[in-house]
This record gives sequence, structure tokens and C-alpha cells, in this order.
Amino acid sequence: MTTPMTYFLEVNLALAAFYLFYRLLLHKDTFFKQKRAAFLITYLFTLAFPFIDLTRIVGHQQPIVALIRTLDTTLPEIVITPESSTLNLFELLIGGYALVAAFLLIKFCWQLVVLARIVTKGGREIHHGVEVVTLPAGQAPFSFMRWIFVNTDSCSSRDLDEIIRHEQAHIKQRHSLDVLLAEAVCILFWINPFAWLLRRSLRENLEYLADREVLKAGYNTQSYQYHLLRLSSQESTVQMANHFNVIHLKKRIIMMNKQKTSLMGLTKYALSIPLFAFFLLAAQAWGLETLNTAADELTEITVKSSRISAPPAPQTDQPPVVTKVIVKDVPDEQLAQNDQKGSAKEEKPLTMVEEMPQFPGGEAALVDYVSKNLRYPA
Repeated sequence: MTTPMTYFLEVNLALAAFYLFYRLLLHKDTFFKQKRAAFLITYLFTLAFPFIDLTRIVGHQQPIVALIRTLDTTLPEIVITPESSTLNLFELLIGGYALVAAFLLIKFCWQLVVLARIVTKGGREIHHGVEVVTLPAGQAPFSFMRWIFVNTDSCSSRDLDEIIRHEQAHIKQRHSLDVLLAEAVCILFWINPFAWLLRRSLRENLEYLADREVLKAGYNTQSYQYHLLRLSSQESTVQMANHFNVIHLKKRIIMMNKQKTSLMGLTKYALSIPLFAFFLLAAQAWGLETLNTAADELTEITVKSSRISAPPAPQTDQPPVVTKVIVKDVPDEQLAQNDQKGSAKEEKPLTMVEEMPQFPGGEAALVDYVSKNLRYPA
């Protein structure tokens, strides 16, 4: 049973744990492709694992059966409590959180609008068979989805080739999808600083991947780094795009000059498996704990007003109406026989039911029926 609050807490805890795991073990190595895969798996798993139900996968219903067998056969006492008409502190916090998330979403959508305007109104040029959208002077080059944006007038032919090679790496490897996923997580869980730190680390790694493609194409490392330094003062047009020069320039230069990590370093990635398993099992345990407390919550009914009233029964002086039911043409053997004799004056009204209704087969049959037919979660 995953409630919005438990989902929110589980996802935020997982984001924090996976970022700390990344910083402790992975962020200094040069396995950029493996790190990209780790980021994507982390995001997808973090968003999905609270909804995974292992009992459905393994077909194990015994915990639910055991829970049913402990239920009492009598109904619990129902408590009726009034609900305040004014907003409480929790509702105000939820409203404030939603307002900030809405602001971030609007800002994100506005950046998409700016991008669309640049694509539709910007000039187009072809360089070595690659179409680029031209930018005004002073704007840093960047790419998004399948478009490359660059100010061609301020670049030499070699510098332009390096920029296009770098941005083509972003486009061919579809880095914009990674960025969009990270942006969505930051909007939903903006209060969690680890969500923003994870996004920054993901974008750093995407730049490392693009830089590697430039150097693999045969461009001089030192010349390429000086080119990055020359462009470092230019303004970024759209923050969420893949920028050529401004994403942690110092770290990019360090990674370009760093010796490749030994293949033995890949074993560190296997250590993430126990972390995934821990959060998956913890979500199951949390769900069972929520189920145990659900019965207590169901016995309380919340009403909108502080008093419950009903119109009184009308007063009348008329004698009560007595209805007599006569059954005809029924054989005598089908009727219950009453051998007790007595006058009508001796009969007294019953104060309790002599024979309680019960499930066919008794209480044991009821418990067995429920345990076989109940499926959780619904």
C-alpha cells in the first residue's frame, strides 16, 4: 500500500543514498558510459520501486493469510470526530510545495518556448554537411535534441569543427533525454538537495562523454582546452541545454588529462546491487507496516461538522398499525411445529437473538474463504 506521502519519502531517501554512493565510489573514474547507464537506472528505479510488489512476483500470500486469521470476528467501535473547517498546517505546507513545483514547471516550459523561438527564427547554415542554427554574438554554443546552436561569425574554421563534433556527440547519444529526465525529477522533488546534486553530476558526465568523442576524432587536447577557455565567458541562452563551454570547465579539463581507470574499477558498480535490493525490500516492509495500521484508520469516520442531527420522528396519537400476514396452501409438514402452549398474555418480547446468523460451515469456513479470495494490493 503506497500512499503519496510514503512514496515521497521513499524516493527522496533513495535519491540521497544513490548520490552518496556515486560520490564515494564512482565520480572519479573514467567509465563515462557505465556512469551514464548507472544514472539512468538510478532515476528509473527510484521513481518505480515504491510500486513494485514482490508478493505478486513470487505468488506468496502467506503473510496476508496470517493477518486475516488474526482478525477479530466482532466489529470494532466506530469513533466519529469533527473535522475543522480551517486549513491546517500540513495542508498549507502541501500547498506551498505545489506552488514551488508549479513555478519550476513554468520556468522549464518557458525554456522550451525560448528554444522553439530560436529554432524557428534563427538563421540556418551548413558546415561540412551539418545544419546549425546561428546565434547572436556573445551567446555560448549548445545543442538540444537534434539541433546545434552556435555563433558562426565568432569562430575560426577549426574551432567550429570542434564545436560541431562536440555537439554531434550529444545529439547522437541522445543526451537531451537524460537532461529532461533529471529536470523532471528536480521539479517533482525540488526540496531534496540530492536531486539537484545528482542532476549536476549527470550533466558533468555527459560533457565528459562529448569531450572524449572530440579527442577520439584526432583533435589536439591542449588546443581544444584553450578553445574551451576562450569561450568560457560567453552567456548561456538556455540553462537546460547541453552547453559546449560552461559546464564545470575545470573538471572537464582534469578528466581529459586523467589516465583511464583500470578495468578492475568496474567491480565497484556491482556494489550498487545490494543498495537496490535494500530499498526494494525496505519498500515491501514499509508497505506491510502501512497495512497493519490501516485497520485502525478505517475505524475512524471524519465528518464535516461537529454535530450530527436527524429530524425527530413525528408524534401521533393514532394506535400503531398491525399487519397480519397469512400464508395459505402450504402443506403442514413444511411448517415449523410449536408444541409449546400458552396464552398471548404470557408471551414476552425477546431481548436477545436466540440463534446468531453465521457463514455456511462456521467461522473456520469464513476465514478460509477470505484467505483464498483476498488479494492484496487491490
